[in-house]
Amino acid sequence: MAVVLAGARSVEQLEESAAYCEASDEEKDYAAAFASFPRVSWQGHCMYCSHCEPCPKYIDIADVTKFLNLTKAQGKLPETVREHYAVLEHHAGECIQCGTCETRCPFGVKIRENMLEAKEVFGY
Repeated sequence: MAVVLAGARSVEQLEESAAYCEASDEEKDYAAAFASFPRVSWQGHCMYCSHCEPCPKYIDIADVTKFLNLTKAQGKLPETVREHYAVLEHHAGECIQCGTCETRCPFGVKIRENMLEAKEVFGY
């Protein structure tokens, strides 16, 4: 495992940063911190935190959403994004629109809409 420790000015700060490697998954989870920022609203924006999972159809919702967002940012479907999407085990077209994912999302992302859009963009 590798960790970038930019900005450490003391041994104490270095040790605090290195402690991340031993932290629990709960301690590493940044979703609650982002959700609590008072002047920045992350509502509706996927943070790829995977709180929406597990999906009953085993779709990696964070990856599908990331590839969809990359495509939107480019204004077209880049070959690299298309290829990364293609190797996912499960695709947006398999979504059954159950909405379970949306009940778990701390940011209120419209995941079902994203899955429909991803199916249209990627073709499956």
